[in-house]
Amino acid sequence: MNGYYDIEVLSINLIRVLIAIYLIKKVLGVIISGKNVSPIGWYVGSYIIRFVELNTDKNEDPERKFTAWENTILVQADNLEDAYDKVVEQA
Repeated sequence: MNGYYDIEVLSINLIRVLIAIYLIKKVLGVIISGKNVSPIGWYVGSYIIRFVELNTDKNEDPERKFTAWENTILVQADNLEDAYDKVVEQA
């Protein structure tokens, strides 16, 4: 083995590592970018409503219990951000 052989082996290994990194980034990019996109355009959203009495200072008491319920809705949107906006608008 001479010095050139070692550099050649290192170059081949470096190229393999760079290709592996490139492929991993491509796969992760697809996974991450498609993670929050519905393939059919429908999203499930939910929001919580709390019943409070009007004109009372007790509404801000963290120890007080309130009647609350959760509403779950189905919205059609192009992406997660649009779906979120529609759920907020509905709530």
